[in-house]
Amino acid sequence: MSELLRSVSWLNEYVAARLSEDTVLSNLSIVGEISGGRRYPSGHYYFTLKDDRAQVSCVFFSIARARLAFEPKDGMKVVCRARAALYQKDGRFQLIVQHLEEEGVGQLYRRFLETKARLEKEGLFDPAKKRPIPYWPKRIGVITSSAGAVLSDMIVVLRKQAPSFDLLLYPTAVQGENAPGEIVQAIEQANRERKVDVLIVGRGGGSFEDLYAYNEEIVVRAIRDSKIPVISAVGHETDVTLADFAADLRMPTPTAAAGAVMPQRKELSTALERVKNRLTLSLQRLVEQRRRELSSWQTRIALRHPARVLETKRQTLDLLRDQLLRSLRRKKEDDERSLHLLKQTIERQIREALHRASVTLAGTKERLALLHPAAALKRGYAFVTTSDGRIIQSTTETNVGADLIIRLTDGSLAVTVDDIKKETEDESDG
Repeated sequence: MSELLRSVSWLNEYVAARLSEDTVLSNLSIVGEISGGRRYPSGHYYFTLKDDRAQVSCVFFSIARARLAFEPKDGMKVVCRARAALYQKDGRFQLIVQHLEEEGVGQLYRRFLETKARLEKEGLFDPAKKRPIPYWPKRIGVITSSAGAVLSDMIVVLRKQAPSFDLLLYPTAVQGENAPGEIVQAIEQANRERKVDVLIVGRGGGSFEDLYAYNEEIVVRAIRDSKIPVISAVGHETDVTLADFAADLRMPTPTAAAGAVMPQRKELSTALERVKNRLTLSLQRLVEQRRRELSSWQTRIALRHPARVLETKRQTLDLLRDQLLRSLRRKKEDDERSLHLLKQTIERQIREALHRASVTLAGTKERLALLHPAAALKRGYAFVTTSDGRIIQSTTETNVGADLIIRLTDGSLAVTVDDIKKETEDESDG
């Protein structure tokens, strides 16, 4: 039986095909250390991935590498997402890299995404649950390290922009194993004491691992459970933590939070000017309204004065007289033949009308005279008032020892009340 001969190219093609068909080797996650990394002008990156017992060649093509958020370097420990392949030209086994991530950061980032998805599903990041930040808090609580520059930087900003402020520090660790627990304790302490109106939870910039205390679930839940509104100010503008999603307001930096938590002098000046203008306009409207009301009351009082009533009666009498005379003239022109009879009749009617009008006018004048306050005084009546002019109408409106004024027709008497006798119902009927 003759031996089947194969070519080298056939062998390499066969092995490459089998590698691509293998479900395990086509989707690998390999942990190792980068060594001998080299980037070519094409943008492709070639390196060796090794551990303490073995190594494998890797190629990271430029299209996949463009999505990388960091620059790979020799000695860096990474998680390599890749597929196994054979470079057929020289028969070299290698990994075609699809994605790289730093080993520690990669695990933390996966944990970050998992925690975020779970808490978001619970509704911890619901915008409807956000508490309003006070416009002008009486006291600001800051949860951060007492040793860093964050606190001093915030004070500098507040002194420069805010007209006044009162700040209370709750010192905590901001990274490391103890940081999450201390941050939670500080939030709970602030809520128990209720000495502050708003809390700023934050720290300065750092790596993803340094900021991870603010991604811990216990910190996120403490922020969400706080009865005091919370502002998250962790790291720099590009840093994002789960504390940012849970807080009522997210600011890119602690200094930005300090600048936003208190109203600035210029803003307050503008607001005060607006209030002043509104108050001035309201006062002007009120004065104008009261002026119109006063004018209306003056007009009503003038129309009710006895002299005005008498003038109206006189004008009415004059009008009636004019109407009557015009009627007489028309009658004279229409009927000349009965002039004498009509004249007598008219004269009689005039006399009667004038008499009735005179009688009516005299009666009106007498009634008006009787209604005048001076007439009551002439009949022996008197007005009793207090020293400030208030009229006393009942014994219940004064007391023994009070100084009163009795006004008579020709003057007034100043008296002091020595005794008060109340008139019973039977006495008043008698």
